[in-house]
Amino acid sequence: MCPQYNSAANIESVNSPSISFKFRTLEDVQIISEQVSNLCPHPSQAILGIIEMMLNAVEHGNLGIEYFEKTKLMFENNWHKEIEKRLKMPQNLDKFATISLDKTKTQTIITIKDQGNGFDWKNYLDISPERMADPNGKGIAISRMSFNEIKYNDCGNEVVCFIG
Repeated sequence: MCPQYNSAANIESVNSPSISFKFRTLEDVQIISEQVSNLCPHPSQAILGIIEMMLNAVEHGNLGIEYFEKTKLMFENNWHKEIEKRLKMPQNLDKFATISLDKTKTQTIITIKDQGNGFDWKNYLDISPERMADPNGKGIAISRMSFNEIKYNDCGNEVVCFIG
């Protein structure tokens, strides 16, 4: 298990109670991302980043879909079916991810954590020319436009996104 990113060491004290949700399905991502983005200073700017990070937690983190596997599934138009299939597998029935939102005087902090083994997130911070034609692999780079800063824990199963 990977150590948790210690966001408390990098932010001033939280001045409002944290709100958090558990999620595991694509429908959960849709509903919860809208609720969380509406608590952000600019909801229409935050929503895309929140959706991308939550989807990553479900598909890559908890369900273990690898990059090239997703590329193939997307080209074959089988991505959604594969997600639904894996959600029903015995080893995934109890897996969930969490999203929490905290506010300080100057920032909104969104933390997303999954129960996966993590990944090498450093390779996905920018859109690579090698992946440009692929239908996937750009979500983290796109998410960076929604947030002032993102920080991953070392193994990549937790991301903290800062707005403000």
